Amino acid sequence: MTAPETARPLAHLLAHLAPLALLASLALTGCSKMAIDGVVVDANGKPLAGAMITTVGTPCNAYSGEDGKFSLECPPGSYQIIISAEGYTSEDLDYEATERKRYDLGKKVLIKIPDDKGLHLLQGGTYVQMSAGFLNRNLEKDGTLVHRSMCLDRERSQPNSLAAGTHALFDYEHPGWRPFLLDAGGCAYRDTKNEKMQWTVEYREKADYETREINNGKTIALMALKPGDYFIADWDKGFFTAVDLKEDRHSYTGYWIHVE
Repeated sequence: MTAPETARPLAHLLAHLAPLALLASLALTGCSKMAIDGVVVDANGKPLAGAMITTVGTPCNAYSGEDGKFSLECPPGSYQIIISAEGYTSEDLDYEATERKRYDLGKKVLIKIPDDKGLHLLQGGTYVQMSAGFLNRNLEKDGTLVHRSMCLDRERSQPNSLAAGTHALFDYEHPGWRPFLLDAGGCAYRDTKNEKMQWTVEYREKADYETREINNGKTIALMALKPGDYFIADWDKGFFTAVDLKEDRHSYTGYWIHVE
């Protein structure tokens, strides 16, 4: 048998195998996944092990290793990714990963949740408890009218001084609060009562903020603060929270923020 005759069966076999190889290649390509890589650290840059990385509405998830690194392997698509760890704030982001390739999510910082309940400001990568402030209630009579004002007690209050810009306020199981912009006289609220015992608000300028829910109902408030003075009042059943002393019911608690 000549060499060409010997090659014919092999060529015939390869001709049959080629389409099968192509189909297998296409099948593998169609089922291939992309990967989103990243690393989870705390505010000091220390890797966080055991952080959970999940995608909302899909079974794709991963955990960070001892070095804080993770690799989230999923089909290509658009994802809402949540990065969380016990005792830390979570990170929530939308991410487009529509190609079959590796994506670098970069470094994600989770901030430790404070141990003490109350309101905390984010400073230097840490949520610190705010210094206490007080409002005094003042009453003035003008004929049948009664003018009431809730104004800052500067002697008893310690300012939380900040630079102008957006600041994060962390609510760790605080019973309630409302932010006010103080007027030129340092008052957060002024109203008047007439002879019919009806109150009319004369001044009430609230500070704007946006909230973001994290970790089972806890919230972060992002406040864009311009230069001026603000008072974040403790809020109880629709009104300012009075000092818990019978002899001092004309004072209300909260936090004074001074913005340069």
